[in-house]
Amino acid sequence: MKSATPANVTRLRQAARWRLAAARGPRPGTTRASLTLGLPSTRPPWRAHRDNSGGRADSATSGPGGAFEVNDLPPGTFDLTFEAQEQQGTIAGIHVVSGQTTDIGEINLTDFRADPNHCGTCGTRCPPGASCAYGRCACPAGLTLCGDTCTGLADLEHCRACQNRCAAWPNTIPRCGAQDCAFPCVAGTADCDGRRINGCETQIDRDVSNCGACGNICAPGLRCVDSRCQ
Repeated sequence: MKSATPANVTRLRQAARWRLAAARGPRPGTTRASLTLGLPSTRPPWRAHRDNSGGRADSATSGPGGAFEVNDLPPGTFDLTFEAQEQQGTIAGIHVVSGQTTDIGEINLTDFRADPNHCGTCGTRCPPGASCAYGRCACPAGLTLCGDTCTGLADLEHCRACQNRCAAWPNTIPRCGAQDCAFPCVAGTADCDGRRINGCETQIDRDVSNCGACGNICAPGLRCVDSRCQ
């Protein structure tokens, strides 16, 4: 007996090695397969499912030693799926030959409820520092999960709410304020028209109509120098 393809890993975490011994089945043309789990730390009972190309499926539950016995396997290639609580893995392309014993490789298992590298589904990685709880990524206390980032909702990308981005308008220094984004002006400028889209558009350090502050007009003949009429 041989494995037609390498182990088809569906859930990844804790490696287990299996051996499959085959003998003649109780009926002509069938096979009895005994499977042994090579990972003593795994707690039985386990359940093994067999699904062949004809769409028929059988299942068996392991005994205290972690061994299975599946009778009346039809000729051909089939898949074996192993389950224990929320852990599962599949080895595909197993071909059983009566009278032979073969190591069918490693199968790796994970708990989708708690694995931060496969949280909820295969390949779903939690952000650095986050944990996986009941199949969902969870950030440490005081942080919020925004997309694939744990944040304190005090940065320019996530200011007080996920995806609330503080854009950089002209002549502004964006920051995340106590309640929302704030846009203090660069020194020497001011937002005199109240339109955020053009930022701090007025040069109050040299504008005679807005000298030092919006609406502060210098007297005729004076200039605005360093925000002062002179």
